Amino acid sequence: MASTSTSSIEKKSFKYDVFISFRGEDTRKNFVDHLYYALVHKSIHTNYIDDERITRGKRISDDLITAIQDSRLYIIVFSKNYASSSWCLDELVQIMEECHKSTLHTAYPIFYDVEPTEIRKQSGPVGEAFSKHENQDPSAAKWRVALKEVADLAGFELKNTLDGHEAKFIEKIVEEISLELRFIDSSVDGKLIGIESRVKGVVSALETGTDDVRMIGIKGMGGSGKTTLARAEFDHTSGWFEGNSFKYDVFISFRGEDTRKNFVDHLYHALRHKSIRTYKDDERITKGKTISDELIMAIKDSRFYIVVFSKNYASSSWCLDELVQIMEECQKTTIHTAYPVFYDVEPTEIQNHSGSVAEAFSKHETQDAAAAKRRQALNEAADLAGFELKNTLDG
Repeated sequence: MASTSTSSIEKKSFKYDVFISFRGEDTRKNFVDHLYYALVHKSIHTNYIDDERITRGKRISDDLITAIQDSRLYIIVFSKNYASSSWCLDELVQIMEECHKSTLHTAYPIFYDVEPTEIRKQSGPVGEAFSKHENQDPSAAKWRVALKEVADLAGFELKNTLDGHEAKFIEKIVEEISLELRFIDSSVDGKLIGIESRVKGVVSALETGTDDVRMIGIKGMGGSGKTTLARAEFDHTSGWFEGNSFKYDVFISFRGEDTRKNFVDHLYHALRHKSIRTYKDDERITKGKTISDELIMAIKDSRFYIVVFSKNYASSSWCLDELVQIMEECQKTTIHTAYPVFYDVEPTEIQNHSGSVAEAFSKHETQDAAAAKRRQALNEAADLAGFELKNTLDG
């Protein structure tokens, strides 16, 4: 990646740290949505113009060109339909022109569901998407050059990074962007350079794994940051102490094949980022095995439960046994609370065991003695106040 000196940055003040170029129909509500909020959460000033608002056939405006010029770094999210949009391709040409003009700019290609060679050679789905421009648009030649140039840059390829886990992939991208911006003032929203290492030092000294009381004094000259460090330490650790003996704040129950590498991955890392102690277990499960004593103990040792209902959740006896245990814990005491999340199914499908849920559940109906209590647990969970993805924040 290109490096930048402090003196170079002082010569130009950028309005935005990052500009994201992407094809809305492919990545608006999933990858780009998560990436945008991860960058903003790190106080990285990020701009993108969603092509959902673009008038069909319209070329990029002067405002967009200015936004690109006023951005320090560019993230280009290549997806299968990126090259079908003349707007995206015009953005890309403008981005590459800015990179040619000045070493202050750096472009990061993200190969979301396409390979670098497909962008470089305009082959596969990229070739199909690009073909409609070939003989119809005079800009096709410079678009092709821009695609080849950006594909030759060092970037990130989802399928070959961290086993395709989107949340971890996004963390890696944000870490790289943060590193590139390390010389830019990052004190926005109270984010202070160097505070994290100091907080970690205090946490280490606290030895939070022990049972006895710990007291730490912070001393220093006036104005040296004692109060700031104490405040940061409190913000970091206050969530750990709620007057209870729970080992975990949250236990996530989910069907791995449906949500492990997308929704649950993002949810888990978002909770952990907020210092919420979270338990999830799915990949280590032996097929056909009933839930272990260790897992039952993890459920009992959790304060809250998030149950992510997806199309194949009810096909797993493991998931259903988890749900039964969760609902039993909720009935024993009001200390526990379960939150159903209806990811790609509706509450009525869980409640009535209809649609895709019925298909998934049907294999247990006559074969498993536990089917009745699993059915009851599904009914009870569906009646709780929860979250339905398709009806929340436009999905």
